[in-house]
Amino acid sequence: IGVVGLGGLGHMGVQWGKAFGCHVTVISHSRDKEEMARKLGADAFICSEDDKQMSASKNTYARTACSQQ
Repeated sequence: IGVVGLGGLGHMGVQWGKAFGCHVTVISHSRDKEEMARKLGADAFICSEDDKQMSASKNTYARTACSQQ
């Protein structure tokens, strides 16, 4: 699953995804959140400001949880 945003709900999304045995990728505009995402169990991290990373991940997620308004 892809979790967009690593705020309060995003943290829970990562933990729930891992608890259900999913491969979890965090998508955030801030590269500063990558370390936290990995500590929470994320398998991958995509910086939404990086066009190459965004293009490479296009059409690769069956489910995405958006924790941002």
